[in-house]
Amino acid sequence: MDKNKVRKTDLPQKTSQERLYTPAKLQESIEYEDLGKNNTIKTIALNLKKSDRYYHGPTPIQSLQYATSQDIINSFQSIRQEMEAYTPKLTQVLSSNAASSTITALSPGGALMQGGSQQAINQMVPNDIQSELKHLYVAVGELLRHFWSCFPVNTPFLEEKVRTLLMDYVILKETKEITSQPSEDRFQELTSATAEAMTKLLDPLVLFEPKSLRMVLQEWLLHLEKTFAVKDFAGISYTGSLLVESNQDVLLLCESQKGRVDEDNEEEKRACLSVEETVCQVECESVSSLREPLDDIFRVCAPCDIPNSLQKDLAELTTLCLELNVLSSTAKSPDERAGHALQQCSPEVLACQFLKTYFFLLDLKRAKESIKLSYPNSPYVWNTFIEGLKEMASSNSTYMEMGEGDLPTILKLLEASVPFDSPLLIAYATCLYEKFGESSLRSLVRFYPSILSSDIMKLCHQHPVQFWAYLDSLVKSRPEDQRSSFLESLLQPESLRLDWLLLAVSHDAPPSTSTMDNEGHPRPHSHLLSWGYSQLILHLVKLPADFTTKEKMTDICKSCGFWPGYLTLCLELERRREAFTNIVYLNDMSLMEGDNGWIPETIEEWKLLLHLIQNRSTGPIPRESLNGTFCDGPAPINVENVALLLAKAMGPDRAWALLQECGLALELSEKFTRTCDILRIAEKRQRALIQSMLEKCDRFLWSQQL
Repeated sequence: MDKNKVRKTDLPQKTSQERLYTPAKLQESIEYEDLGKNNTIKTIALNLKKSDRYYHGPTPIQSLQYATSQDIINSFQSIRQEMEAYTPKLTQVLSSNAASSTITALSPGGALMQGGSQQAINQMVPNDIQSELKHLYVAVGELLRHFWSCFPVNTPFLEEKVRTLLMDYVILKETKEITSQPSEDRFQELTSATAEAMTKLLDPLVLFEPKSLRMVLQEWLLHLEKTFAVKDFAGISYTGSLLVESNQDVLLLCESQKGRVDEDNEEEKRACLSVEETVCQVECESVSSLREPLDDIFRVCAPCDIPNSLQKDLAELTTLCLELNVLSSTAKSPDERAGHALQQCSPEVLACQFLKTYFFLLDLKRAKESIKLSYPNSPYVWNTFIEGLKEMASSNSTYMEMGEGDLPTILKLLEASVPFDSPLLIAYATCLYEKFGESSLRSLVRFYPSILSSDIMKLCHQHPVQFWAYLDSLVKSRPEDQRSSFLESLLQPESLRLDWLLLAVSHDAPPSTSTMDNEGHPRPHSHLLSWGYSQLILHLVKLPADFTTKEKMTDICKSCGFWPGYLTLCLELERRREAFTNIVYLNDMSLMEGDNGWIPETIEEWKLLLHLIQNRSTGPIPRESLNGTFCDGPAPINVENVALLLAKAMGPDRAWALLQECGLALELSEKFTRTCDILRIAEKRQRALIQSMLEKCDRFLWSQQL
């Protein structure tokens, strides 16, 4: 046994008394919890949802430097004093990069705004204030654009423009508080009037009675004029049309349309003044009495936010007013002079004023069709509508890029960036036509039916003959068997038929001296002369129409010497005597031969034709070609050629009898006699062949019965 090991029994043992008095037992014996003082403080557990705000304190502007409240107040006062005494030095400005970085640093979340709120600014500012700021920003930006385009001010025209811009700025500054009126207060009366008008339109006695319908619209228009009074929104141009007096409106629209400042300012002034004089000749003289600074605003966007529930009804009623020519309310203007002048204005002037004032409310597609139907002879109304569309499109990048590049490049840009059903497409087409002229019209075929043929007619109203270049390409883009029906679908309204025909036969046509003689009769072979749009004209004259229209078309073709169309119309109108008379003058046997030839159908018509030939005594005369040389023309219309045609149509025996009756048998040559003999032999053989075939058929039928 190991000596180092100690047995448990060898250790000193605690007595039972010692085990009884342990420290814990002694503590319990001398202390009582219910008699002691409770000096401990109960704490609440800290529950942090975002611990970053607890662990990190505010970030100083600069390391180890803190700004006191007094420092901030002193800095603010110093900046305010410097702003009041600030003198702009346009040559000493920040670069674009420096300005951009400064704005970024001072924006919420920027390097210098870490201690501020991280909430976005669009969440801090109410929507109505945001909208008002946007409108003011666009208006001021447009004023600045026109302002800087005036420099250097080296002409009286530019000097006057600067003065006008200053007045517009003053008006804008004075009226910006008016436009900040809450929308719900401004539209309360208009909303009630609109709901009442829409309810009345549901009544068939009002809807289908033009007089009652106009009265309802006039009462509603009074509330619309009151709500969107021009004086309440004066000085604000929302989409690029500058607020100017009406006698300068045409000048600035001309400049806005070009989109650039001409280097030669004198030429620009003369060009714009010529445009103004042209417009003044078209419109009545009473326009001058209406030309007040606040009456000629072109507003293509709403001057304030309009509730969505109200916008649709306003568009419906406003467009209906334009369609029914309800352009002013029954209420009298406070200014009796202006009201009297308004009554004396032509409908075209009132329509232009209505378009400029309520353009932002119109249904553009319906408005375009209404203008074409209601003002077909007033290009000023159409031009005003197009200017509004241009103003809407001017903020688009596509509109700006159209100033550069050739025609194919711009067409690809339009197809890629402009929706096919966009009402602004006609504005882009107008810009193309103004830049490239007639060559651009054929390219616009690809945008049909978004751009209609009636739109192109309005587009080139100053050069109507150019319209046929577009129409010819449009019709040829259809299959051959569909062209006539497609052309008929384009004739809306029906009155266009005569206008188009007169335009076609007078454009790219041979001179009248080569188609008619001094007595108005056709010259020989003049129907073979080249016409630029002969195929399109023939499609047009063959379309169904009433008797009166066909007669007018016949007179147009005859007066212009388009003999193919004239002969076609004569045969349709059963004026066969007149047709054969002119065929004899044209002296071309091909007109009476072939599947499409005009062949007499009765004995009387044959006698008439032979009598006309006998009286005219036509012979095989040479004809002068277009290059001035003489060549053999088509087979002439003479007695022998007509006699041969007669023998083929009626047989040699009947033809010989008719020629003897007309006293023309002696004028026939030996060729006619031989031809008649050949025809007799062919006729006998044909009869024998027919007789043989009939006998065979008869025997076959009898054999079947047996």
